This record gives sequence, structure tokens and C-alpha cells, in this order.
Amino acid sequence: NLVKTTNSAGMDKSSVLSLELHPARALDVDLSNNPECREDLELGYFAIAKNSWSEAAIKFQKIASRMPGDSSVYNNYGLALLQRAIEMAKDEDESNQMMANSQFESAILALREAAKSAPEESTILLNLAHALLVSGRSEKAMKIIHVHNTKHPNSIEGANLEAAALVSLGQSVNAKAKLTMFKGDSIVDENLARLL
Repeated sequence: NLVKTTNSAGMDKSSVLSLELHPARALDVDLSNNPECREDLELGYFAIAKNSWSEAAIKFQKIASRMPGDSSVYNNYGLALLQRAIEMAKDEDESNQMMANSQFESAILALREAAKSAPEESTILLNLAHALLVSGRSEKAMKIIHVHNTKHPNSIEGANLEAAALVSLGQSVNAKAKLTMFKGDSIVDENLARLL
């Protein structure tokens, strides 16, 4: 989503065209070796369902301390931090906007940790690229997107993320060409309308 930055006078500093992204996604966590984490896991998923991102981050961080290196747990922790960062970046309060950067950093670290443990997991790669893109690291996002889209050439989410990265790099024509192949998805169709 478009994150607008405003100066103290409330004037728009950047109303750059940006594309709508598919939501980042949580993964199922296997607790067969860690049944003691069940309550925290249920509360973590419940917090995600309620968009209570701070609460979700706390629960998944707690599980991560008991299950180090578990890619699904780190993905879900990173997802919660990412959504919290996006909310902070949109906040009217400038101090929250300033703190959003450190939240983005933490989200990216958690998602990189997840990707290290499960480099083949499509959802983790998409979430990591999403975090890099919305935090302003379009070139780095593009590298992850290429890794993902090489393995999953028919991924609508991957194509849409690539188009969003292309737009942020000033390549709207290429973005439109990329999206045209995936017409019929509501988010893709909305983005194509923006690129007219």
C-alpha cells in the first residue's frame, strides 16, 4: 500500500504511484516436538486474526526462543513485525513513523532467518521481498523476487511483487507487461487500472 510521508506542514513529500500488494501470509507451525508452545501459538494466531500485531510479535518471539531456527515461527514473527512497521509508518504521530524503520529492520532480520532455514519455502520468500519492498529496498526486494519467480513462474503474488518493485524503480511499462499475464486476480486488476 502507498505509505505517504508528510512534512510538519502536512504537505505530501511523496505521492509516488505504488501498487497494491497481496497480504503477507503466516505459516502453520509444527509443534510435535514442542507441545508446551501450543497456548502461545494459538494466542499468536488469534492476535494475527485480530490484527493485533504487537501481541502476535510477542507470542511468536516467545515461541522462537524455544524453537530456534524454526522457519515457520520466524516467518510468523517477521510477519507480525512487518505489519506493525507498516501501521507505524502510516501513523499520524511522527515519533511512531520514526520507529517504523527499526521495526522494518527487525521484520527483515526475522524473515531472513526464516529464509535461511527454509530457502525453498515460497511464502517466506514472498514475505521477505514484501518487507524489503515496503521498507524502500526495491533492488534487494527484486533479487529475492527473482529467486522466487524462477522457482514459481506462475505465482500471481510473485508477479505482482515484481511489478510493484518495477514501479518503485520507475519501470511502469515493464510492470504493466508483467501484470497483463495475470489478469483476473482482483489485486492485479486493480494495479493494472492504476498503470493505465
